[in-house]
Amino acid sequence: MFGQAILDKVACTTFDRHPYLKGDFDNLYVVIIQRDVNVTPLENKVEGLIHQACDLKALQESYSGRTTTKEQDNYRIEA
Repeated sequence: MFGQAILDKVACTTFDRHPYLKGDFDNLYVVIIQRDVNVTPLENKVEGLIHQACDLKALQESYSGRTTTKEQDNYRIEA
């Protein structure tokens, strides 16, 4: 149930806002661990998504001065 709540929160958050979720789920991970459930796969999945979002944001910022708005929109769609 907690795992699904975390995944729902990530799914409802726009991709460009994922970096701001970092650390938001630490308390829920502790609760899951206290119930003797292996949280590692869930944690890796969520952290992987956040890491990808951070990479995308950094890439967008590096290209923001060199690309048009239309090109930036195309990159977002591809991501």
